[in-house]
Amino acid sequence: MKKNLLLILLAGVTLTFVSCTKDTSFKTVTDSKLEILQGEIVVVVTDNIVGDQLIPGGYEVSLKEADTGLFKKIDVDESEIGEYISKSNKLVEIQGKLENDNLIPKRIRVLEQPPQDKVDSSAKAPGGGRGGNDGGGGKGASILLVMVSDANSVPNCSAAEIEDDLIGPSGESTKNFFTLTSKGKFTIGSVTSTEVYIPSITCSVTGLHSRINPILSNQGFKTNRYDHIIYVTAPICGYGGQARLDGNIIHNAYCTWNVVNPHEIGHNLGMNHSTSYNTDGSVSGYGDPGCVMATAFSEIVAPHRVEMGWIGKKSTENVTNSGTFTLSPIEVNNPSNSQVLVVDVGMVNFNRPEKYYLSYRAPIGEIDDAISSRVANKLSIHSWSGEKGWVTRYVNAIDVGESLTDSANGIQFTNLGIQNEEMTVDIIFLN
Repeated sequence: MKKNLLLILLAGVTLTFVSCTKDTSFKTVTDSKLEILQGEIVVVVTDNIVGDQLIPGGYEVSLKEADTGLFKKIDVDESEIGEYISKSNKLVEIQGKLENDNLIPKRIRVLEQPPQDKVDSSAKAPGGGRGGNDGGGGKGASILLVMVSDANSVPNCSAAEIEDDLIGPSGESTKNFFTLTSKGKFTIGSVTSTEVYIPSITCSVTGLHSRINPILSNQGFKTNRYDHIIYVTAPICGYGGQARLDGNIIHNAYCTWNVVNPHEIGHNLGMNHSTSYNTDGSVSGYGDPGCVMATAFSEIVAPHRVEMGWIGKKSTENVTNSGTFTLSPIEVNNPSNSQVLVVDVGMVNFNRPEKYYLSYRAPIGEIDDAISSRVANKLSIHSWSGEKGWVTRYVNAIDVGESLTDSANGIQFTNLGIQNEEMTVDIIFLN
């Protein structure tokens, strides 16, 4: 293995990270205080908000019990979150201790059979399957919009306003956003809205779902028929939104900002945040200037598109030798060249192997026409582990004539120029 990422343009800082990996093998123990529970691992991403800025809010991990459908929060160290993301939505058996409905795990065993409470694909509301990967001819994803009020608050937006934001005629609607960025592989087909009153708002999307789902059932809704359920409340929770990673529930607590819906739906689809490196080698949780999975109302970045299957194999090129390459903008539907260059130099960051992902972002289309000048018409350089549900990292975006050199891993990237919406890139393996 080569050394951690060392970039000349990042002040020559070596990035290091120590992970405390939990023993996830199942072992029999005799402690009578330990219980054995079966269920589905649920990972929720929290997007805190201060003023008009998102700040990382961390993760909430729960076990959705197989027999009751209730959520029990799992006591998880931040360093262990990767292990739980890898088990997200899997049926597991956990041996641990319960303290006030919080589960302190001792052993975890992944069971073979899949969870049984996924979206009912045999009897769906109009819209298609979860993920809605039928934008090329199907009806798209179905959304149940739940406007939640309590004794002290009502949402800041009306159902009609949010529905317009989701599927309205504007080129900046969430539907058009995903249709463009997925190249028609994901879209939103329908939105059904309802109103719910509860005595007090619970600031947890799993808590809201547990409390409101019986009410929705009494209203005649079969919630497992919907690809996404969005609970909308007043902004009283300190976060802009919460969403189940690779799931179907969302809490939109900041409905006046058009970034929240596509960001949280992105989490439902399985995408984590678009982060960036700071000059001291640490990571900024929302630092990518060109992706809605950070805080920009911009199309999805290259590694997340690869993760979602929104970039075709013919448009992705694995680079193993030095050479000159041509990139088409990532925004176009019928590229004449590759749109993503993937470079594996044996890089290890934060205890995970990562590859470089190179792409060209052009200020074109109804979303990216206003993309940040930090990435427009520049060579965008990202790193990503290739693991579903894991963060991507913005490394830099270099202008025409500029180079980025990773001396530790022996690679250099140069933006040679742009002509007729084609970018020429030089890649040199230094070792």
